Amino acid sequence: KIILKEKFYAEFIQAFLFHFCFLFCYLITFTAIEKDSPSIILMIKIFRCGKKGLELSRIFKIITNYKFIKMRIDDLLISKFILYNNKKYSITTKGKNSIKIVSFFQMLINQKNKSS
Repeated sequence: KIILKEKFYAEFIQAFLFHFCFLFCYLITFTAIEKDSPSIILMIKIFRCGKKGLELSRIFKIITNYKFIKMRIDDLLISKFILYNNKKYSITTKGKNSIKIVSFFQMLINQKNKSS
């Protein structure tokens, strides 16, 4: 029984490390590919406005394609990365955490986002 437990723990640790390594690789690749993602740029701009929020008219000054912006904003709202309240968009805790993760991995690979 002791040998089985040791084997179980060894396999568990190997599976955990394997999963963690692939997750790490995915996040590095994601942040490299998505460095100028419009959704990330929008989230960063909304985040920087803080509690006062960001009006849609100001978003159009950042990106001018209405259909493009509308699709991105709808996706961010559905995913609960941003909220719409009092005709302004504000960032959620989930959105803040996503920005921190992307920024951390961009820092690791020494890559700056255009909106940073």
